[in-house]
Amino acid sequence: MQANELINEVGDTRAELLGKGAGLPESVLRERPSPNEWSIIEVLTHQVDVDHHYLSEALAIRANSEHAFIVFDDEAWKAHYTGVGGIPMQDLVNGLEKSHRAALAVIIQLTPEKLEHTRIHPRRGAYTVRDVLLRYLPVTAATPGRSNRSEST
Repeated sequence: MQANELINEVGDTRAELLGKGAGLPESVLRERPSPNEWSIIEVLTHQVDVDHHYLSEALAIRANSEHAFIVFDDEAWKAHYTGVGGIPMQDLVNGLEKSHRAALAVIIQLTPEKLEHTRIHPRRGAYTVRDVLLRYLPVTAATPGRSNRSEST
């Protein structure tokens, strides 16, 4: 997968994600399906921070041959952001669009060689810049708010 294909894939899945939340009533956006599951607002708020984290990891892998991959800490995020359900939806959409544009701006500059820079992921072994950027897809493509996000991203 070349950078332009990655841009298309990431762009399509992010548009799909934003489309799924558009027009839903506020009560649906903020409802937790169960005590152990997140609301749509919580999932999307989490996504903004995950975007920034994995983009910084991709850049660090690309720039530093000694970089040790740092996994996003979902448990720390949940402990720190206990009140995210009150964030206005438009602020959240703006944050998602901004984090998405930042990722696309980096992806477009990556050569095939840069996409293949490899470091070690603590749980998955060898991990390339491309692998890190592909982390955008599973989370982005998931139906917002209907999954238990207790495992680390």
